[in-house]
Amino acid sequence: MHRHTRRVLAILTVTLCLAPGATAAATPLPPDTRATTVTGAPKTCRSAAIPGEIIDVTAEVRQQTSVDITAIPGGYQVLGVVVQGASSYNKYPNLGTLPWKDLRAPGDGTTAITNWFACAKPRSTSSSQPTTTTTTTVTSSSTSAPATATSTTSTSSAVVARPPQDDDLARTGFDAGGLLIVATLLVLAGAVILAVVRRRHTIQPK
Repeated sequence: MHRHTRRVLAILTVTLCLAPGATAAATPLPPDTRATTVTGAPKTCRSAAIPGEIIDVTAEVRQQTSVDITAIPGGYQVLGVVVQGASSYNKYPNLGTLPWKDLRAPGDGTTAITNWFACAKPRSTSSSQPTTTTTTTVTSSSTSAPATATSTTSTSSAVVARPPQDDDLARTGFDAGGLLIVATLLVLAGAVILAVVRRRHTIQPK
């Protein structure tokens, strides 16, 4: 009697513990509008019509019915995610800022995920080259014009009038002094000659 009672109580306890989980798992969800449902079972990015190659990402699969992607490798851009159900799959595009939560197979959220993968490609870094080429061309063409103007200016400013030197001033002063001395001597000589003539004229007898 006591054993039967204990068995009934144990069964009731287990039933009460499992009932909330079973009820929650059975709750249907609406279709995920972020994804496109496609019939088939692709194994590669190409067969799923997504560019790129399959890469490893950091993710968590919860209860085998949903996937949360929390990180992707540096230098890569995810282009799509495939979440496979029984006979169809949900194809997700790049959803923007991580994390991407609750990615699931087609259905009401209770369908078991049989396969999933992410497709990505390396980020392009070739957009900086045209900018460098353009800058170099503009710089080389803009530095040629001032060179002609500079050479023209230096040529026109090469001719400069030479101011009179001290030697020229000294030479002019010396010439004027010599002429003054000669004139003075001539005047003195004339005065002496005139005095001699007058004296002779005075001494002659009458």
